[in-house]
Amino acid sequence: METKKIMQNFIPSRELKRVAAYCRVSTGSDEQLKSLKAQREHYQHYISNHPGWELAGIYYDEGISGTKKNKRPELLHLLRDCAAHQIDLVITKSISRLARNAADCLDIVRQLKDLNIPIIFERENLNTSNMDDEFILTVLSSMAESESKSIAANNRWSIQTRMANGYFKVSTPPYGYDRNFEIIPSQAKVVKQIFTDFLNGQSSLTIAKNLTVPAPSVGKWSDSTIRTMLRNESYTGNLRLQKTYTDDAFNRHINYDEETMTWYQGHHEPIISFDEFERTRALLTQRAKQRNTKTRSQKYRQKYLFSGKLNCHCGGTFKRQKKAKRVTWTCQTHIKEKKSCPVKPVDERQIEVAFVTMINKLIFSRTKLLQPYLQSLRNQPANHKYKRIKELESAILSNTEKRDTLMTMLSQDLIEPKEMMTKMTKLIDQSNQYRQELSKLRSTIGKNDSLIIATRELLNYVDSHPIQTEFNPRLFEEAVEKITIEDNSHLVFHLFCGLNLPERI
Repeated sequence: METKKIMQNFIPSRELKRVAAYCRVSTGSDEQLKSLKAQREHYQHYISNHPGWELAGIYYDEGISGTKKNKRPELLHLLRDCAAHQIDLVITKSISRLARNAADCLDIVRQLKDLNIPIIFERENLNTSNMDDEFILTVLSSMAESESKSIAANNRWSIQTRMANGYFKVSTPPYGYDRNFEIIPSQAKVVKQIFTDFLNGQSSLTIAKNLTVPAPSVGKWSDSTIRTMLRNESYTGNLRLQKTYTDDAFNRHINYDEETMTWYQGHHEPIISFDEFERTRALLTQRAKQRNTKTRSQKYRQKYLFSGKLNCHCGGTFKRQKKAKRVTWTCQTHIKEKKSCPVKPVDERQIEVAFVTMINKLIFSRTKLLQPYLQSLRNQPANHKYKRIKELESAILSNTEKRDTLMTMLSQDLIEPKEMMTKMTKLIDQSNQYRQELSKLRSTIGKNDSLIIATRELLNYVDSHPIQTEFNPRLFEEAVEKITIEDNSHLVFHLFCGLNLPERI
């Protein structure tokens, strides 16, 4: 319906003089900016030529998403001016221009209703001066939110597909590389110096203070920037994508296997060797533990890498012993009474060699062991959550399509408004129930979920690393929950991912 007819249908409670318009485009592309210019010209012309009205202002956000109102400065500016009683009426093109989040949309409408300021939505032929319109607004704002989530889902799928196919371009490459992941020599020199200084005993804060070259973006180095660089595996030539993701409520999260991560081994020329990187990670972990240690007993238990990890088949625990340069671990039951436990002291180096052998077997047989094991975890009957999540996602998508069909039928006079509203309400209630259940499932991580995450992390490691020649303390700490010493020739590694792998010593 034309704007003129909408305005005629609108009967204000008092004479309106000050009318404001709100516009928004989601990107800063040339086409979008032309659209924004057209909207502004339309409202300038229409409001200025309407009898008894005066232009109170045109508020517009450009290149900004509509999913959250607190990230749109001009919308907030409009609301402040409304609260200051500088505006009598607000006009906008559509509900999706005002907000694609149902809660935000209703909040804005109710906030302005309390100020006796109506909003007119041109596309939907809707004004908020009538309280009955709030129900219609609920329906339409939910549709706008579904549209936004559908667009976001399509964008995520597109990004993940480009990642998997190798076409994805990283928007902000690590310091030391350009957009094409070509090394920038002057910056690479700084990166190497940072790693060298850290491995030589300097703290991240000291390194930051000593650097004289400008830091990326902010210009000033900080200890947190240094630590982030020290943890970035991109400097070894590998690339990991999808480290974070956005949920259905448009909140950002660290990716703990909720979304598929993509690894590229040997993606670009390395600046730092694997050995330097692994030693750096181990040192970071060690220093973090030292900062968080609270008691003497905790400090003793965590003093050595194998402390608390070694168990004997007899049920006893192992004690570290050092003679000359040789370090051994001995069952305390054997120390007290040799007849009760025949296991003799185990050389620490033997355990390290056994671990390296076990990891190399995993690297060699990852497609025959770890990948099928990960798939079996996801397919376990006890792990019904993943199947239910897929069912809910499909149901929400189907629900959205049904609502779109209803709106199409209404526009073509194939269904009565009352019948459409009844069916739409039922679909919206179903979607809300689906989303609540989906949110609960995604927010809870049970035993099986933990096994999947641990397996995925181990698989990511073996996929991105060559055959090991040295013992990796960091990997041991992250992968091994405990070790059972069966006798002086055999032990079993119990991994956090749930696998129990025997090995000779």
